[in-house]
Amino acid sequence: IGLGAARCLLARGARVALLARDAARLHGVIEALDSANALAVAVDVCDRAGVAAAFERIAAHWGRLDGVINNVGLNFARRIEVMPEAEVRRVLELNFLGTVFGCQAAIPLLRAGGGGRIVNVSSSSVRDRNEFAHLGIYSASKAAVEQFTSELREELRADNILLTLFSSASVFTGSVSNLD
Repeated sequence: IGLGAARCLLARGARVALLARDAARLHGVIEALDSANALAVAVDVCDRAGVAAAFERIAAHWGRLDGVINNVGLNFARRIEVMPEAEVRRVLELNFLGTVFGCQAAIPLLRAGGGGRIVNVSSSSVRDRNEFAHLGIYSASKAAVEQFTSELREELRADNILLTLFSSASVFTGSVSNLD
C-alpha cells in the first residue's frame, strides 16, 4: 500500500519521503523508484523521538510537510489465548502507537504550513469477518486506529488539517509473511 501510494504521488509530481525500519531495504526501494523526489528515512515508528526527528528531517529536506500517510501494519495469525505477550505488544505498538506517533510528529509541521492531510490506514477486518482466521489482536489495533482518527479529526478541524481513514480489504503485503 505504501509503495503504491508513493508511486502514485511521485507520478503526480509530489515530493515523497518513505519511512521504514530496514534501511537497506528502504534504500533499495528508493533506488527502484529512481526519482529525485523520493527520500528514504530509516526509523522505527514505535520510537516517538525517532519519528519526531524523522519528520523534522523531512520538513528540512523538502522545506515543508503537506501530508502524511500512516501506513503501518503487522499481524500474527494466532488464537488470542496462545498469542505470546511479545507478539501482542508488537502488533499493538506498531499498528496503533506507530500511527499515533506519526500524527503527533506531523501535526505541528502541518499546522505551521497552514494545514494539510493525514491519512491513517486501517483494515476492513475491523468490521468484516476475516478472510484469515485469528487476527483478533490485529483487528483490535486497527479499531483503535479508527477511533483515534475520529477523535483527532475533531481536534484538528480548526487547524485545516484533514484526516482520512483508509480501510482496505486483504492486500498482499509483507505482513502476510506471518500467516501460516
